[in-house]
Amino acid sequence: MNISWYQTATLIVEKEDTKILFDPFFTITPQRNIYRSEFLETFQSVDAIVITHGHFDHIRDVPEIIKDKDIPVYCTGAPLKMLQKRVGSKANLKCIAPGDSFCIGDIEITAYKGTHASFGLPLILKTVFRKQFWAMLPAVMRIGFNAMFIEREAKQILVFEVKDGEKSILILGSMGLFKEEKYPQNVDLLALPYQGRSDLAEYSMKVIETVHPKKVLLTHFNDYCPPISSKVDYTPFLDKMKSSNDPIEVLVMPLAEKLEV
Repeated sequence: MNISWYQTATLIVEKEDTKILFDPFFTITPQRNIYRSEFLETFQSVDAIVITHGHFDHIRDVPEIIKDKDIPVYCTGAPLKMLQKRVGSKANLKCIAPGDSFCIGDIEITAYKGTHASFGLPLILKTVFRKQFWAMLPAVMRIGFNAMFIEREAKQILVFEVKDGEKSILILGSMGLFKEEKYPQNVDLLALPYQGRSDLAEYSMKVIETVHPKKVLLTHFNDYCPPISSKVDYTPFLDKMKSSNDPIEVLVMPLAEKLEV
């Protein structure tokens, strides 16, 4: 089983002829059209799309990807309703919830309840006090409106375990675990979205202490939608991991490069 990262939380997991796309998004930056021209056909060649939650940076480009394609999309109720409005009821949309399991080819996916990253006051203030934030205020307000009322999580955040019978991957779309959920242990790889908290390094260590992965793949640390986002420095987490009593390998992969799990 291989996994590739395409910026933000976008991942492709593949096993032989089966390819599954998670949280597709081409960024809102000057590079957007470059990514679209380079990766749209790749995204349209998958066997299924799986969504962790309905925020714009996980779902906005789904309508373009599935246009004129019969690609099944697995998501919770809130993003499903939004997609129905944008692509029509004839689209191959499948509603899922925590506890559900389904197979795509030889890959089995199980959904667990997650939570969204808690931005925290320091991160909010850091974002608001950027000059670029106020210079682009109309765009910021549109994004904020969509995130609250249209492309929203609606407290429906999923964490996915992806298994092929030999290896297992745990995929988070946002940096949050639900305290009462029992997550798989000792997975071969944890896809960890390093974005959206003021205490990223500390919380990342808590996630690792909860699920005990063998390796970690960092995602979502790129500057995907300035000025509400910025490129995140993950070296504090790497330093904490190196100094821990049980350090594990943390991977930062080049764009679209395949990692064998």
